[in-house]
Amino acid sequence: MATINATMGIKRLCYAPVNTSDPKTMPASGFKDVDVYQDTGSFQDNDPETTEHVSETSSKKIILNKKVAGTLAFSIMDPTFEELVAFQGGTLDADKNTYSEPTSVKNIALALIVIPEDGKALRIPSANIVAKKNTTYSATGITLLEVTATPEYGTLLTTDVTIPGETNS
Repeated sequence: MATINATMGIKRLCYAPVNTSDPKTMPASGFKDVDVYQDTGSFQDNDPETTEHVSETSSKKIILNKKVAGTLAFSIMDPTFEELVAFQGGTLDADKNTYSEPTSVKNIALALIVIPEDGKALRIPSANIVAKKNTTYSATGITLLEVTATPEYGTLLTTDVTIPGETNS
């Protein structure tokens, strides 16, 4: 079977705590699925930062390019309280029926895996997470948790579409 170079749709998007012993390595287990709202998933490389040094006394020019991390963006449909805690911080009460938002922005890092309907999987062992709720209070409204994930140590595209720690039975 030929390898598909195009990536289409999201079959699964999973998150887990970052591997504490080596944040550049995917965790071996602990992944949980989120329900991604249709047509909100994207990964985009950012333009490199370019610094240009030019001599005033000759035609010498030095151009330096620095790679800037790409960005994974997606919206979680109807997020659970556990997902709000994982992606925004905050706390749940003992009965797990009340979520209290954090009083300040928290630094949150998660490992993420995007499994497409067809194509290569995206693995991010550690991403800086920024998430904000977007709720529409109407008869047709919904709550979305809009997530922006910036990889801290790079990404991996792979034909491996398994989730670490899961067994096929």
